[in-house]
Amino acid sequence: MRGGGWSAFARPAGSRPKAGATFTGTGRCAPSNPASVILVGNGPSVLLRGECGAEIDAFDQVVRFNWFAIRGFERFVGTRTDLWSTFGRGSLPRDEDQRPQRAIYTHGKKPKRFVFPVRETYGIPRPFHDGVRAELQAATTRTGEARAKLLPTSGLTVALWLLRAHGLRELTLFGFDHFSKKESGMHHYWVPSNFKKPAEHDGDLEAVMFAALATQGRVRYLSKAI
Repeated sequence: MRGGGWSAFARPAGSRPKAGATFTGTGRCAPSNPASVILVGNGPSVLLRGECGAEIDAFDQVVRFNWFAIRGFERFVGTRTDLWSTFGRGSLPRDEDQRPQRAIYTHGKKPKRFVFPVRETYGIPRPFHDGVRAELQAATTRTGEARAKLLPTSGLTVALWLLRAHGLRELTLFGFDHFSKKESGMHHYWVPSNFKKPAEHDGDLEAVMFAALATQGRVRYLSKAI
């Protein structure tokens, strides 16, 4: 793994990063900046942004989510995985040969045991997850039960955890479609079927939140001219 270890900003649940702690490493970023980190989402736009696989693999750290797939999509999504984000409940990378050795659990105490052996495991503290959820519930236009059941996506939770709790200056996003159906009715890039937007997430609101972060220079979206 390039540029040092994940322990600089992905600490076990219940621990706090040291004041001013950042993930400093070598690679494409200047020495005074955190290492370059890309979050690769599962939205179908990965097939519409050009063949970005090589560029993704050039990042110092590559984060993937839940049931991510690589086989057959290498030229679009790359091949490296340095950190696997999972919400649990049996979510597994689609390809049997993809069993990342570093995993982060997105809401609360990390599981005592993952469904396959993982060398390093971390947990985003439940209060942090619940705080992000409260932000969404306060800002959404939904009401009643729909508002009460609203949850942040894994992508938003991990992005804010790295930016807020661990001081990363910037993240790059790829495959973060926020469940928009403007370009494709698909839900995941490896499933050709069309799906409705998930009721438990507010993709439009999360898109607004990420747009604000982009304006602040905290995130950018990776795209290649095609």
